[in-house]
Amino acid sequence: MLISGTPDVVAEVTPAAAAELGLAEGTEIWVSVKATEVTVIPL
Repeated sequence: MLISGTPDVVAEVTPAAAAELGLAEGTEIWVSVKATEVTVIPL
């Protein structure tokens, strides 16, 4: 599947994992996911 543009993405991350990864609002990240772990919901 090809996604173009800037898709809205929701990721569930625990506070502990966010702290360990150094995540904060505005932090730029790169994401990779397993296709079997993706749920697509039509809008």
